[in-house]
Amino acid sequence: MGIVYHNDDYKNIIDSIPNNSIDLIFTDPPYLFIKGGMKGKLNVGKMKANSFMNKEMSDFDKKSIYEFLNLTIKKLKKVNYFIFCSKLQLPYYLNYAVENKLQFDVGIWDKMSGALKSKQFLKPCDYFVRIYGSGAGLKKCDENIFYEKVKRYKSPKGNFHEAEKPVDLLVDILMISSSVDDVVFDPFMGSGSLALACQKTKRNYIGVEQVEEIYKIAIQRVLTPS
Repeated sequence: MGIVYHNDDYKNIIDSIPNNSIDLIFTDPPYLFIKGGMKGKLNVGKMKANSFMNKEMSDFDKKSIYEFLNLTIKKLKKVNYFIFCSKLQLPYYLNYAVENKLQFDVGIWDKMSGALKSKQFLKPCDYFVRIYGSGAGLKKCDENIFYEKVKRYKSPKGNFHEAEKPVDLLVDILMISSSVDDVVFDPFMGSGSLALACQKTKRNYIGVEQVEEIYKIAIQRVLTPS
C-alpha cells in the first residue's frame, strides 16, 4: 500500500475503508480552545486572533469528537488510537473511553520552549490521548525512551502548519503503537508529518486532509523528504 492520501473531508471517504482493516488510528484533529488571541491573561486563547488555528481549527467540540470516534472505531482491527488534543478536549476523549468500556492513557509533548507570561503552568505543551481495547498493548521496543509519557521535542521550524508536530515525536509513538507493514489511518493529515514518520518506520499510511493548500504542502513533503 505505501502512502495513500486524499484531499477531502474524512467523513466523505470513511465508507471506502473496509471495516476491521486498520491497525492504528494516529491523528491530530482540530483543537478546541478559547478564542481571542494570546494577551498575557488567563483564558483568552493561546493563538493569535487572526491565525488559521484560531479561525478555522478551534471548534472541534464534544459532538465532533464523538462523531469522529464513532465513525472510525469500526475500521480498526483492535481499538488502537493515539490522538493529539488540547486541554479542553481531554474530558471528552476520556469520557468516550469510559462510556465504551475502553482503556485510556494521557501523554504530554513538552515543547521545550520558554515560560509563558501568564497565570498558567510555565511549560508550553500539547497532550496526546491513547484509547485502546483488548489485545492492543504497546509493542516491545529495546529503547526505554519510547515509553516515556512526557515527550521532549522542540517545535518544528519548517513553518508548514501552525499545528505541525516533530516527525521524531511521531516516530517515537509509532514504534510502540504499531509494527512494520501495519496500516495507519490519519483522518486529519495536516502538512504530512505523520506520513513522513510512517515512511521512516516502514508503516503503510492512509491520510486525509480537507484544506487543499495544506494538502498540497503534505504531498510535496512526502514526495521530497529531507
